[in-house]
Amino acid sequence: MDRGSGTLTNVARLGLGLLAALALFAAVVAFAAGIPLVGFEALIGVAVLGVAAAYEHGRYRAAIRSGDAGRFRRTDEVFTDPTTGQRTRVWFDESSGRRDYRPDA
Repeated sequence: MDRGSGTLTNVARLGLGLLAALALFAAVVAFAAGIPLVGFEALIGVAVLGVAAAYEHGRYRAAIRSGDAGRFRRTDEVFTDPTTGQRTRVWFDESSGRRDYRPDA
């Protein structure tokens, strides 16, 4: 992946945000017009878009608890993080199968 992928990711986030704003506006209009079923459907759409955006934002960053740090082993897998543009290395914990993505120094 190259630095251009980060731009694509930002555009995708912007698109998700615009869709969520549009769905929220539709919900307000539907409730104001006395059509609560459509309003609730639009709010469900906002929730789905919010979950998608939250998942996308954190997918490359696994939180490291202090007790986990010693179990992770460095791998040869390196890529450019599309969000930050930083060179990132994959670390792997064989006991749990968890992968961690850390900036490569």
